[in-house]
Amino acid sequence: MVTCGSPWPAALPVHPFTRVQRLSCCLTLLYSTMLTNIMFFGRGDDFDPPEPLRIAGLEINPPISLPQLMIGIQSAAIILPVNLLIVFFFRNSGKRPQTDAGKKKADSQTSDGTPTCSRDTPKSNEAIPRNVVLNTPYNYCPTNTPFVDLRRRSKDVATNNVKPAVEIQTEDSTVKGNDDKVVAQKKSSLPWWVVYLVLYTLSFGKAKAEAWVFTFVTSFFTDLFLVQPFKLMLLAMLFALLTRKPIEDEDPSPAPVEEDEEYIQTDAEAPYEERCASLPDESVLAEARARIAEKRKRRAAVLEVIAFCLFLMVIMLMAYQERSPLAFYMTQNVKEHVFGSMDELPDIKDIPSFWDWVRDSLIPATHSQDWYNGETNPNSMILPDMLTHQLGTAQLRQVRLKPGQLCEAPEKMQDFAPRCTVAFTNLKADTEDYIQGWIPYNNTVNSTDTVPTPPSLIITSQDTPWNFTFVSLTDSFPFVGKHGTYFGGGYTTTLGTTLTSSATLSAYLEQYNWLDERTRAVFVELILFNPHANLFSVVSMFVEFTQLGAAFTSGEVVSLRLIQHGAVLLLVLRALSAAFLIFFAVIGAKSLFKRPLEYLGEFWSWVEISVVVVGFGSLGVYFNAQGIIDEAADQRRSGNTVFEIYKSAVNWFQIYTYLLAFLICCATVKLIRLLRFNSHVYALSMTIKKSFNPVMKFFFVAGIILMAFTQMGNILFGIKLQDYKNILTSLTSLCTMMLGSFDFDALVDGHYILGPTMFFTYQAIMQFILLSMFMTIIMDVYAEESQDPNTNDLQMIAFVKDSTSDAVGKAKYTISEARKRKPMKTDKTEVPDPRNLNKFAGYLHELDDPNRL
Repeated sequence: MVTCGSPWPAALPVHPFTRVQRLSCCLTLLYSTMLTNIMFFGRGDDFDPPEPLRIAGLEINPPISLPQLMIGIQSAAIILPVNLLIVFFFRNSGKRPQTDAGKKKADSQTSDGTPTCSRDTPKSNEAIPRNVVLNTPYNYCPTNTPFVDLRRRSKDVATNNVKPAVEIQTEDSTVKGNDDKVVAQKKSSLPWWVVYLVLYTLSFGKAKAEAWVFTFVTSFFTDLFLVQPFKLMLLAMLFALLTRKPIEDEDPSPAPVEEDEEYIQTDAEAPYEERCASLPDESVLAEARARIAEKRKRRAAVLEVIAFCLFLMVIMLMAYQERSPLAFYMTQNVKEHVFGSMDELPDIKDIPSFWDWVRDSLIPATHSQDWYNGETNPNSMILPDMLTHQLGTAQLRQVRLKPGQLCEAPEKMQDFAPRCTVAFTNLKADTEDYIQGWIPYNNTVNSTDTVPTPPSLIITSQDTPWNFTFVSLTDSFPFVGKHGTYFGGGYTTTLGTTLTSSATLSAYLEQYNWLDERTRAVFVELILFNPHANLFSVVSMFVEFTQLGAAFTSGEVVSLRLIQHGAVLLLVLRALSAAFLIFFAVIGAKSLFKRPLEYLGEFWSWVEISVVVVGFGSLGVYFNAQGIIDEAADQRRSGNTVFEIYKSAVNWFQIYTYLLAFLICCATVKLIRLLRFNSHVYALSMTIKKSFNPVMKFFFVAGIILMAFTQMGNILFGIKLQDYKNILTSLTSLCTMMLGSFDFDALVDGHYILGPTMFFTYQAIMQFILLSMFMTIIMDVYAEESQDPNTNDLQMIAFVKDSTSDAVGKAKYTISEARKRKPMKTDKTEVPDPRNLNKFAGYLHELDDPNRL
């Protein structure tokens, strides 16, 4: 190694770089990295941290900001050109010319007889015969050995597959070493002295320099001993998992023998004589193909069952992880405080009674001023339980009729009642802006107005309740009342943040007739939050003022969890559900393209389509609701009003809950299809399938009879009984009556003869005739299907059992074979014998044995 000219003997190929040049490149890269590091040291703290990314309620802080990224790019732009220039100089610079003293020293070493290794071709090669090729490795230095040894070395080189670096042919042949030298000299385009570079640095002061040194050394050793080994382990594990391990030959082929070696024992067995097998019959091939196709089909069915069960488990975990068992009790608590009762709504009969309820019940319930010990509560926007807080103030919103005469009284009664009013519809809703007291901005009153507008007593700046507020289409969720359907928007006002301000505002609205004869509905809405249970409650109560002069109260309280604790787990579950939905969508699309008419004609195909569509829809609605919740959090931190934002988020989250419930329902129903391998489930599914046509014909006849009694009940008892006030309620009452739930006394009160007569006639026809016919149709088809158990679907259980038993048997066999191959522990330590000396000694002992013959 010392006498050879290569800087990296037996490690790297011939390279123009020397050891010093390689070391210079490495140190230059290190020093330039340190230079740029200290140039930008501490500059990243001068910029604001990046905003966190909010995805589905989860905040993710970016690991690097834009200024830090720019610093990294600038550092690379400084380091890269310098190091590339250094590499360019080293690569293209020529060799330093040898001085006269160096040449004399080299000649003296050669004359002394010391063997030297050079890439140049010897000047004389008379000792080498013509047409003889000498192959020597690059790290081999020839000595004064005979030519026989050289040839043996050449054989060794050829045997070990060592690439020769010098090839010598006859006297007239071309020498390769000189050619390489000429080519190398031609590649050198720069003088030999272009190797010196100087780097300058700057002075940053002692404090910054010491801080930088400590940080750099700490990060260097952390990266060297912790980060990089961990990365290497991860990469090794990844490659071990992705790459296939080469098959190890348990019986490797023997090594080739040398010239003076021979095999002691030869294979005495006769060589195997290959015989060509005859082709099987077509019937055997067809049977084998059918068997393999059937196995594939059953294997695919088993995988489908497993995948869908996992999907069902994921969506159930996702649904019940978001719900809280305390939601019901939260709803009851809010009803008791706001409405005054858990089961009943406030008794509001007209506009004055509404203001009495607001003043005496709503405002005190939402502004609790005293603690349990009598001390004053600084935060008055809290319920009497001292645990439930308001998110914003309570909101009052009303919808009104347009001004003007909207109807006319009957001609024969106009002299008795010249004015009239109508029921509310969205086409007749008022959307104009007014000033205090419902006075138009032009201070004129339509002469045809049937309701006189009171004059304005005091013009104040509180004109917000008199202006119409529009809402976006996406936030306009309808309210279905007893006398109409009401969309978002209206004349809106909010109560105050304290008990006094709320009472003053309600008195102001009552004084200037904010609710009058044109009011058709008023909504009371507020959003509550209990941080101890992490639950939101949305209270919506509305009072409908009809043209009858009566008021009808409706309301609901919805308690749910908008902000989840396990956001990461839920995000993972939603990602898994999305992956399953994509998988099911791909399978369904393939089936649809292969057989479109047949696929769309199956009931279970529509169940699969419903699962995919509703699943993607629920995910989209959820992420929309989470985006609104994140927006509400930002607005609340900024001090803006968040009532409308939280209201929109709650509405979208309710829609997500409805979609998720429907998704779980469809997925659970599909289990009947997947569990068709059971004999009873198969009989039930086939019964439903084959009885579809006769059952539909039966329902057609039964529907005619049911609608006849429905119209009869509505006409006879619609004006007296609430259960028969319209067609829908009458149909519902008759269906529940068929199931055994009815109020016979109410029918007697409706009419003491017609009520009982209709009841007994209906029960006789439905219970004794139609229901018996329905059960007969079902039982006949079920009995027919239960007698025919020979089906391919029912053989799936046997296939699963056989596959399981085969897998268990293979596992047991593998374990037993592994135990057999495991070497037995002995007291004597076995010494490896690579040359088989013990075996040779045994053979020689047998040959020397005199009793052998």
